[in-house]
Amino acid sequence: MPRTQGLDTALHHAFSLALLALSYSLELLRVGLLAHWLLTATAPLLSASKLLHCLDAPGRVKKPFFVLYGLAVLATRVLLVPLLLLPCTLRDLWRVPLSRPAAYAANGFLLLLYGISLFWFGRLIGIWVTGKLDSRPQMVVSPEVQRWQKHE
Repeated sequence: MPRTQGLDTALHHAFSLALLALSYSLELLRVGLLAHWLLTATAPLLSASKLLHCLDAPGRVKKPFFVLYGLAVLATRVLLVPLLLLPCTLRDLWRVPLSRPAAYAANGFLLLLYGISLFWFGRLIGIWVTGKLDSRPQMVVSPEVQRWQKHE
């Protein structure tokens, strides 16, 4: 059965919004902006890679975009988050006058987002290793849509 985007994507968006709201409400704008940039910088490459795959572009066109996207995820979400962002939040955040529950919540959301990023990077490696990038795109339809289509 094909996988539909679900819980991991929903959690990613929920944690991202919560983290942005916390950073804004706690006036931690610089670290919030850094987190937002690191976690969204790859979005245009992801969109281009998905579009090329859905259009069933030749491998010589879509594979370089996929590799570029994977390298961008490696750089921003896998390497730069622990090198730049986590030291700011796990160490330096405790030096500003901030309530402990807010600091724990912000760090918790950030660590959960980092975990999801590592999970997604593992899936990118899996796509590359298994050759799924060479497969033809399939339309993934949720069970609700399938039931609706049967009734028509």
